[in-house]
Amino acid sequence: MRIYQIEPAVRVLGPGVRFGLWLQGCQFRCPGCLAPNSWDLKGGREIGVEEVARQILKAPKITGITISGGEPLLQRRELEELLEIVLSSRPDLNTILYTGYRWEELLQLSGIAPLLRWIDLIIDGEYRRELNRGTPFRGSENQRFIPLSVTGAQLLHQMGLLSTPHPPREVELFFRGKELFIAGIPPVGFQLPSGGRSAPEGHLNLEKKGG
Repeated sequence: MRIYQIEPAVRVLGPGVRFGLWLQGCQFRCPGCLAPNSWDLKGGREIGVEEVARQILKAPKITGITISGGEPLLQRRELEELLEIVLSSRPDLNTILYTGYRWEELLQLSGIAPLLRWIDLIIDGEYRRELNRGTPFRGSENQRFIPLSVTGAQLLHQMGLLSTPHPPREVELFFRGKELFIAGIPPVGFQLPSGGRSAPEGHLNLEKKGG
C-alpha cells in the first residue's frame, strides 16, 4: 500500500481513540484541499498490507479506524485485504471512510462490494471550498454521512450529528521530527499560531530557513 500518513491515536476524526490511516494518491485534486501532499500517486511510502495490519492490531485502546487520503478507493483492493485481516481479529472496531467519490459513483467502481462490507460509515464527495460552513467531521456541505451498518448509524449519534447544535470542529497536532502533521477538519477561518497560514490537514515543514 502507498501510505501518506499513519497516526495510531487520533481523537478528532470520529468517536473515541481511532487509528488514523491516510492513503497516498488522489485524482480529484480539489481546490483548497486539506492534504495536497497526498495527491502524488508515487508519493508517500510503500508499506505492506500485513505490516499496516500489524500496526493497527498493536495500537493500544483504539475503538475504531478512520481512513482518508488522498483518495483511499484508488487502493480499494489492498484496503479490503487490510480490513479483512484487522476486523477478523478485532470485530469490535468500527470503520469510517472519507472518499471524494459520490456514493452513486463509487457503487460503479469495479471490485468495490468486498470492501464496503467492512465499512460502517462513509463521508462522500469532493471538497468544495465555497461550501465549507463548519459542520463537524466534513469539509463542505455537499459531503454526506452515509451509514452502511447499524454501527454506522450509532456513530452518527456518537459524533453529535443527529442533534443541534453540532459539536465544534477540532484538530490535533502531531510532531514528527521537523514536520508538523495536522489531523482533523479545521474550523472555518482557523489560523496557525505562528504564521497566520490557514491550517491544512497535512505536513508543514518546521525547519528554519537560513541562519
